[in-house]
Amino acid sequence: MFLDTGHIALPFETPFDRDRLNRITQTISAELPGGWSVFDDTDDQECVAEMVLREGIALPPTWVPERRVLELQLPHDTSDDRIAYVSYSALEALRHECDIFTLHGSAADLSGAGVLLIGDKAAGKTSTMLALVNEHAATPIGDDLVCVSHPGSLHLLPGKRTATVRGPRATRSSFYIDAKSYPDLEALGAPAGPVPLRLVIRVSVHSACHSSDTFTASSDQLARLRLHEMATRFVSGLATPLRLSESGVHGPIYRVDTALAAERRGFFIEALLRTRFLNLQAPTPQAAASRIVELLNDVR
Repeated sequence: MFLDTGHIALPFETPFDRDRLNRITQTISAELPGGWSVFDDTDDQECVAEMVLREGIALPPTWVPERRVLELQLPHDTSDDRIAYVSYSALEALRHECDIFTLHGSAADLSGAGVLLIGDKAAGKTSTMLALVNEHAATPIGDDLVCVSHPGSLHLLPGKRTATVRGPRATRSSFYIDAKSYPDLEALGAPAGPVPLRLVIRVSVHSACHSSDTFTASSDQLARLRLHEMATRFVSGLATPLRLSESGVHGPIYRVDTALAAERRGFFIEALLRTRFLNLQAPTPQAAASRIVELLNDVR
């Protein structure tokens, strides 16, 4: 059996029955970039490693480099979404070895030109992406989690296929948690394949902004280091699984790393920073989207 998730496929050994794995595919696949599915044949494609998922006491992943095997252990009563998210996040280093990187952000395709939107929570990434789709005929690539490949040049790969839209009362300056809607991006279109990345925007949508304004970091070394640090924060932007226990809330990190992954990650961040990288402040998502279209026309 093989697992395909996050745009890589590898042999997958697990005690969980096939009916349960198929249920995960049907119910959770859209929540992860590249989906999550199991199948019996890889069409003889080269696999980067093997994953072994066992039942037992929850343990961090173990990487066995001489056999290129990633071992995981989860309790029998583990939820379906935890199986999917833990297996996805544990494989992130292997994605990096293959020049594929998960980022926290939203992305859209405007006539073959990819736009990556990054920013803090509630910054307006999703609403700006949807404004590009609804008002400028863009195709949604993904929301919240997006994959970027670096096979010589940067390309956006299909990301999470559901969007998370906060209610109008949710702002970064408020602790109020409003209801969220989860529109299906599949109904709005899907990219036919990898989309060249042309523009990276750190977006901030706030009603206090009176007009749309863009600016770049200055050329001094300190500003460039801060930009580099900010970009790095969004690489591997995977949600940490949380669990409750008698002693409180715990956020175990289910990740491994390798020397090759770290090297490829450095090359990727350098390439990302060579891409046109702007900060954008706007009063509404619609104003932000219109400004992005103008900026994209300048770099075509």
